[in-house]
Amino acid sequence: CVRVCVMGVRVHAWLKCAQCGSGQYIFNVCLEMQLRRVHGIDLNNVILILDEAHNVPKACEEASSFDITTKSISACSSDLQYLFKKLKDQQESDEYGEEDFGEDDIQDIANLKMLMDNLEGALDGVHLDNQRQTAKHGSFMIEFLGNVGVTFHTVDTLVSQCEKIITMLTQGGSAVGGVKRSGTNLQYFLDFIKTVFGPSPDEQAQCSRVFVKEEEKQRDKSVWTVSTTELSRKTTRTLSYWCFSAGHSMSQVTQQAKCIVLTSGTLRPLDSFAAELKVGFPVRLENPHVVDGQQVWVGVAKTGPDNVTLNSSYAQRDSIDYRRSLGNSIVNLARVIPNGVLVFFSSYGLMTGCVDTWRDSGILQRIEHHKPVFFEPKQKGGLQHTMNAFYASINDSEHYGAIFFAVCRGKVSEGLDFIDANGRAVIITGIPYPPRMDPKVKLKMEYLDAVKSQANGLSGEQWYRQQATRAVNQAVGRVIRHREDYGAIILCDERFSHTVTLS
Repeated sequence: CVRVCVMGVRVHAWLKCAQCGSGQYIFNVCLEMQLRRVHGIDLNNVILILDEAHNVPKACEEASSFDITTKSISACSSDLQYLFKKLKDQQESDEYGEEDFGEDDIQDIANLKMLMDNLEGALDGVHLDNQRQTAKHGSFMIEFLGNVGVTFHTVDTLVSQCEKIITMLTQGGSAVGGVKRSGTNLQYFLDFIKTVFGPSPDEQAQCSRVFVKEEEKQRDKSVWTVSTTELSRKTTRTLSYWCFSAGHSMSQVTQQAKCIVLTSGTLRPLDSFAAELKVGFPVRLENPHVVDGQQVWVGVAKTGPDNVTLNSSYAQRDSIDYRRSLGNSIVNLARVIPNGVLVFFSSYGLMTGCVDTWRDSGILQRIEHHKPVFFEPKQKGGLQHTMNAFYASINDSEHYGAIFFAVCRGKVSEGLDFIDANGRAVIITGIPYPPRMDPKVKLKMEYLDAVKSQANGLSGEQWYRQQATRAVNQAVGRVIRHREDYGAIILCDERFSHTVTLS
């Protein structure tokens, strides 16, 4: 029989269906090979429906990416030292039983601890630039691991040893220093090794980049879970293995599933989306919007009421004049727009900076004079409480609605309903480009430029603009939720009037 499993990308839920009875799993179980194996998920003969599918490329890349730190390596070493001592103590006592473990197991633990020590030393030995970082081609990871003894010839034995030792840690059920050892640290290392030496290691290396950085060490209270060497360190190094080809992970899914259906309101342009996933998608359906033009008003505000240009680019966003002009614009809009209003910022940092300026200058109090103001919390736990209070204010006859400050790509911008009076207008305060100087963004753009001619996909600059466009489209989608709904979309940034942005 054919099983149908429905996945929600953004909400990270596998919806239970009568056919497969799989229960609830996080979304990455579908895309990450190791998690599918752990949870016994078989995609053969499955019709897989992925909602909010504009997030699939990023999820696919993350499924084949890892970050290993000197701290996590040291934690593995500490776990192994603990297990080695425990088994040696048992060997010298009456608890020792030949059926439980042998000298070979103790030697394997000692060898693996030596590997961890060598790995930490090798990571410390990577030459960094004057910014305490360096970037390398993905093939460097194979070479790097080979220098500490992890090669195509030894990896199978290493995997087998790790799996056995993880079982021994998990089943031990005891603690040292008041801390219980679970095998989680070693399991993460094992997943990393399986990713590097996976089904297509050469392809993985070609579409990946290695990034190493060093940072000042943060104070860690978990002194019992790290080695003495880690306690004496003043810095922490991170070894990142970033996959930049969504098609690499997606190919493992398409080879198993009977059919894959991707749905989203923001997949266009479909050609570049298909190229990114390396899936042809012979069946494509694009529908017009459910409402007509009279139900949506869209406008660009190039300047504020004081004639200051509204532009939240990196060069302008910290300007007090800009922030005050944006705040005064929102004051005027809050006064005339009824019911619920959503205001989206490009980042939490920008939202915090603007609100601080408005609070100091009295602008926030003027906004609150017209509508109570609610803020998207950074922590997921407080979101539902905030949403309930927002809805209650809209339904309160004493208020002229309510206003909600949120962040593009945040929890509010996707998956939440602001139906009818809950969302009569969406105000976008800027274009949410990814941080251009972020190492991962820079390497992604360089990778796309390098493979564009052979992959027929997006250039780095095209991808960069598309990320912002999709984030804006997701945010403005909160205002129209059904056929009879209506509302306004107000773009408070003069760059929205540029031809390249509109296209």
